[in-house]
Amino acid sequence: MDDAVDTVEVAILTRLLEGSGLSPAALNERVTGSPGSVEQSVERLVGRGVIRRSVGGNLFVPRDQRPGVGRLLGIEPATPADVIEVVPEAPPRDRPEFFNDVFDHATYMYKLEDSISGARSAYENTVRKMRVGDLILGYLMDPYSEWVCILRVAKAPYRTSEELHVFKDLPWKVCGEFIAALNPGDGIPRLEAADEARALGGKAAPYRDSPKRVNPVAAGVIIRGILESQRHHGSAVEVTDPGPGFLEMFTGARA
Repeated sequence: MDDAVDTVEVAILTRLLEGSGLSPAALNERVTGSPGSVEQSVERLVGRGVIRRSVGGNLFVPRDQRPGVGRLLGIEPATPADVIEVVPEAPPRDRPEFFNDVFDHATYMYKLEDSISGARSAYENTVRKMRVGDLILGYLMDPYSEWVCILRVAKAPYRTSEELHVFKDLPWKVCGEFIAALNPGDGIPRLEAADEARALGGKAAPYRDSPKRVNPVAAGVIIRGILESQRHHGSAVEVTDPGPGFLEMFTGARA
């Protein structure tokens, strides 16, 4: 781990230990069965999933893990002030549902670095419906007006008081993994995607604000187009292989 990460992890772990009377070595012995460093304790807990990383690399104890961590450490774990709520994780769907994410060029550059989607409080009900495995389709606004990326929801959505990039009004966060990410200018023009979706009996995908649901026909058009463009032009960042049969799910979709 680099020094910046060490500092964050030690600081968060120190907060967990406040009032416990345990030294770092004693904590590590309780967690791993042998004396060691604070960093080893953190990594062991992260590996077990009882501590998770939020936006910016901060560590927090998920709500469903707090009783277990309390027993493990012999303390009542604190909740970092920036993490307010984690949506209970629901089982993945047989087929994903689709949502949009609208951003400008600067925000897309941020997104390529951390693959986090944010939402205002007004869209809480929509965010709560997202499940691991659902797909988020990214739309890059004017002057590009094109669909540029596909993210697969990787974790249950959560709400924090922490700003996202430069935005203070996006309390809801959704962690994704890029299946496709195009450079600006290589995307699928919105009007072309809308015309094709209508020709197939569907509706155009929403593009003015987000997150909103995208109907399966429009989603299929956008996904096929983005993957084809990525095959020809390459990706803007490293992407995850969606697995066998992914594209076939969206071939020839009809309303």
